[in-house]
Amino acid sequence: MAKRAHIIVIGGGFTGAALAIQLARGAVDVTVIEPRAAPGYGVAYSTTDPTHRINVPA
Repeated sequence: MAKRAHIIVIGGGFTGAALAIQLARGAVDVTVIEPRAAPGYGVAYSTTDPTHRINVPA
């Protein structure tokens, strides 16, 4: 029986969340370490608007 890989992603911003989604689609167990309640927002240009997802200024 093959053992599944387990990958820990540090940071649940846009890139970390996207990476975790892609890894979870494969034969990999994923844990995301993120202190905020909602993943995917990022820090660099954080906003409370849920439609803003990319860490670059408009």
